[in-house]
Amino acid sequence: MTLDLSHLPTALRERACDSNQDRIRQVKEANWVGYTRANRALERLDEMIEQPSCARMPCLLLYGESGMGKTMIVESCCERSNVDLGHGRSSGEALSCSPPQH
Repeated sequence: MTLDLSHLPTALRERACDSNQDRIRQVKEANWVGYTRANRALERLDEMIEQPSCARMPCLLLYGESGMGKTMIVESCCERSNVDLGHGRSSGEALSCSPPQH
């Protein structure tokens, strides 16, 4: 009996045949799931990164409830742009910080 995986994207068909342990690990890994506002934020961040240096560099504030993907947006942008970001510290190119918890 052949398993019909035609409903899955091609890249995932091979993963579907992995061991249970590997598939569970893959599900638990952080995965980017783009949505409209996140993609807009990434596009804006990409534009900002491409801007030449000037006296007043643009900035962007990402805000929202916990678990909405703010950190994933910043990490995705830094990964795509090869920016090493230490959270709460400036790398000279990017800064990430979190407000204190109440």
